[in-house]
Amino acid sequence: MPNETGLLKHGGFAKARILISQDENATTIPSAGLYSFAGIHKIFLLRDGTAHEIKVTLGEQSNDWVEIASPPLPVDSVVITSGQRQLSEGSPISVREFAQ
Repeated sequence: MPNETGLLKHGGFAKARILISQDENATTIPSAGLYSFAGIHKIFLLRDGTAHEIKVTLGEQSNDWVEIASPPLPVDSVVITSGQRQLSEGSPISVREFAQ
């Protein structure tokens, strides 16, 4: 790695990612929609006014978005992004309108 300015010091460590492909059809959700506990990752989807828990396998992640590698999610899924700790399968959900 070039270091013309000398800012990188000998013996330092770095973290890097190598992008080998890009899937324009990848399923992503906001990071706030992911609930992780004891190494298990899950999301809650809103269906018919109730919460439905789905265990997921993660793909790529950023600060704002998380790729869901599996299982496939329906295109019109509504991901619950707050209050996941209080939810369980079948919990009734009320949707708050977002004020702009």
